[in-house]
Amino acid sequence: FFALQVAKEATRVLGIEIDPGAIVSAQENARLNNCTNVEFRAEKAEALSWETESPDLVIVDPPRAGLHPDVLKLLLQKLPARIIYVSCNYRSLAKELPQFLAHYNLTDIQLVDMFPHTPHVETVVVLERR
Repeated sequence: FFALQVAKEATRVLGIEIDPGAIVSAQENARLNNCTNVEFRAEKAEALSWETESPDLVIVDPPRAGLHPDVLKLLLQKLPARIIYVSCNYRSLAKELPQFLAHYNLTDIQLVDMFPHTPHVETVVVLERR
């Protein structure tokens, strides 16, 4: 969802999604929008090897349960310059946020009501490494 917007300003974008059908759609959208600097992989986020990766920006959009523990651990080891965390469950975000705040400043937070007349609110948090 976020990759094509980021691709307009980035040198390289890597999109990871567990659903192979979503990857096919993303690749087609990238082709239709002439985004040649985007690569998509159908895999679990926790399976991503960061041996050769050193991103400036990481955007995470985890399931309601929050980040997989291995992903959280890896982010706290690699400490990318900026993390944008999109959460569909503010309770999961609230549990994970203190770990990030040990290394990051929270520079922006936005609530997005994508489902009016329901209790569901997306929370978008921008974290900048100190």
